[in-house]
Amino acid sequence: MDFFFYLRYNSRESDKGMRTLKITKIVDKVPLTEYFDESLNVFKGVAFIVHGHTGNKDFHDIQRYPLELMNRGYYTISLDAYKHGQRQEEPYISLPYIDKTLAMPEVIYRTVLDIIMLFENHYKKISSRLLVSGTSMGGHIAFQMPKYYPSTYAIIPLIGSPDMINHYFMTKKTFLGDKIILCKEEVKALEIDDLSPYLNCKIAFYNGTKDEVVESRFILPFYQKLLELKHPFIEYKEFECGHVVTDEMLDFMASFLDRLND
Repeated sequence: MDFFFYLRYNSRESDKGMRTLKITKIVDKVPLTEYFDESLNVFKGVAFIVHGHTGNKDFHDIQRYPLELMNRGYYTISLDAYKHGQRQEEPYISLPYIDKTLAMPEVIYRTVLDIIMLFENHYKKISSRLLVSGTSMGGHIAFQMPKYYPSTYAIIPLIGSPDMINHYFMTKKTFLGDKIILCKEEVKALEIDDLSPYLNCKIAFYNGTKDEVVESRFILPFYQKLLELKHPFIEYKEFECGHVVTDEMLDFMASFLDRLND
């Protein structure tokens, strides 16, 4: 059974006739919030967005994020990642942060499967175009989508990484120490070694040059390889910032979405 509540609110597009609706519900045990324009009969696509590690679907710090997608004609869904938010489980209740870090690869994989399940069973009837975006851990999840769902239309990872091998075994090596072996197989499952599904997916991704949490040095090679393979629709930009989603990043995301909609 789905439990939900409705919240109507005014958006910056309200003077153009947009009637926006925000619905929070639980679908197949996944808590999520839908944002959409009630006046539309046809949507540009279905967009899933995913929060960062230990966060939740509400995006209190960047409320502009889901609205940028919704305002451009996407049926937008923000969901609580596996073991997060309303479906929080250990180690995210009381265990140390090191345990949470060791759990994150499984969270990424299980949330990817959740998105595929939700899209196939509930949202594909709205639009066959699947766009996935996310911040930090949510960006890692967005990068995984073409690997596990090759028909993904577009991904927009924000401050995430496609290289989970180096993200764990280099960036997090000092923090995790010998315990890193406990998540070795889960990290290996997230390795992107076949780029062919990515050539059919429109991609934009943004990172900070001063980010010590998700290092841009492990992200640039992914972009360069796709350029060498003559990817037809890809954008990558680095910003002078740390591990944070900036307004400038969202401006670039909005511009990318506008070009998708052309």
